[in-house]
Amino acid sequence: PILAKQDVRENLNYLYSKDLAKAVWSHTSGTTGTAIIFPLTREIFQREYAFRQLHYSWGGVSLDQRDKIVSIAGHKVVSINKDKPPFWVTDYINNWLYFSSYHLSEHNMRSYIVKLDRFNPKMIHGYPSSLFLLAIGYEKYGNGSLSLKSIYSSSETLLESQRRKIEGVFGVKVFNWYGTSEMNVNIVECEYGELHLKCEHSFVEILNTNNKPCKPGETGRIISTNVGNHYFPLIRYEVGDSITLSKVQKS
Repeated sequence: PILAKQDVRENLNYLYSKDLAKAVWSHTSGTTGTAIIFPLTREIFQREYAFRQLHYSWGGVSLDQRDKIVSIAGHKVVSINKDKPPFWVTDYINNWLYFSSYHLSEHNMRSYIVKLDRFNPKMIHGYPSSLFLLAIGYEKYGNGSLSLKSIYSSSETLLESQRRKIEGVFGVKVFNWYGTSEMNVNIVECEYGELHLKCEHSFVEILNTNNKPCKPGETGRIISTNVGNHYFPLIRYEVGDSITLSKVQKS
């Protein structure tokens, strides 16, 4: 049977493994209701980042080589009441700079852009809305010295108007990425602008309202089964999002 998100919320303790000594704890965003707190195995955590490394490599960026990356994706890195820079923190181990999405404003934008130019990342990752504002700021205050390879967007719907602005200002391709906190779906954009469901990441079904598989061109619900998370197994889990299959199915 299909596992509804509401059923998961109401029966969390029954879904948890009894042995959680080595668990990595995570949570959903809560955008479709109350957030779910759940454990992950280290294996599935590593697996997820292996798939991210694969996707980033399509845009010329390497995680294992510690390429410089800026992330602006809702991380609460400084107090929400802070009114003076810095509005960021540095992860020196991984060579990432985390910008706060919550302090992006016309008043603060120059300080963001000065820091961005000084850090000079190979890639910027973030929410489309934050990337869009950063592009507007860079158009006004940037010195044009960035040596970016690519930009990656996630967590929100990427509008075509946002894509045009971001790519136009920074001069590199935006790669769109879809995943879940539960780490049970992976849909990624390639260099040709096509979106690909990574079937080796997890088992995913796209079902219509009658719980039948969708045909090419139809829109359906995402039903997924993750691989490797025996701390919190989700089998035929309804994520709460829908996608439209391409009319032409390519091998």
